[in-house]
Amino acid sequence: MKSKWIALFLSVVLALSTAGCAGAGNQSTQSAQPTDPADPTPAQPEEEQTEEEPQEQTREEKLLASGEAGSGRAYTDLGKMYESGNGVEQNYAKALECYILSAEAAEPDFKGMRLAGLMYLNGTGVEQDSAKAAECFEAAAEAGDVSGAYFLGVLYETGNGVEQSDAEARKWYEKAVSTVDEFLSNSRNNGPDELKLALCRLAEIALAEGDTDTAVTYYQYAAQLGWSAAEEALAALGAEAGE
Repeated sequence: MKSKWIALFLSVVLALSTAGCAGAGNQSTQSAQPTDPADPTPAQPEEEQTEEEPQEQTREEKLLASGEAGSGRAYTDLGKMYESGNGVEQNYAKALECYILSAEAAEPDFKGMRLAGLMYLNGTGVEQDSAKAAECFEAAAEAGDVSGAYFLGVLYETGNGVEQSDAEARKWYEKAVSTVDEFLSNSRNNGPDELKLALCRLAEIALAEGDTDTAVTYYQYAAQLGWSAAEEALAALGAEAGE
């Protein structure tokens, strides 16, 4: 009889224990539900913070960095941007500074000096100064810049910023055309206009000296480079443009 009560007692305890566990489980399940059972939107995970990607450099910044790394061409291009106001605020002082720096770079680009010379010659954003223009043109010409040599020749021929000298003028015109063969052999590049102008000016000087043959040769070079004025001059002389 005693064993029967013990068995009954154990079965009651076991039932109560099972009910308690089930209730705890239900309570745990209920606590995991959203506070508003009518809102079907699941809880959103916290957003991870991400680092902002660096902005791409502007053309101005890229050219400045290249210039500081030693590229004279970059300084020249940056100077042109500042002078024209293309892509940046127009700033003549910065343009002139960049042109000067282009010649001082580890890999110099003396085209910048020629452009600086034009600024001084024309008084573009700076006080007009033909003497400084001549200095800039000479630096460019000595480095092989065709246009710089031509502009310097014009200054000597006219006595603008330098002492007038026909001999010096001819010297720099001849310097300007010294690389004409390179352009004659390059079908994609006829050279700058100043090359053709220098050829025609030398032709005119030769004609003034009575040297028609030399004049024709210079005109033929210019005509072969596509300079129509040279073709007209040859026609007036009764000469062929040449091959």
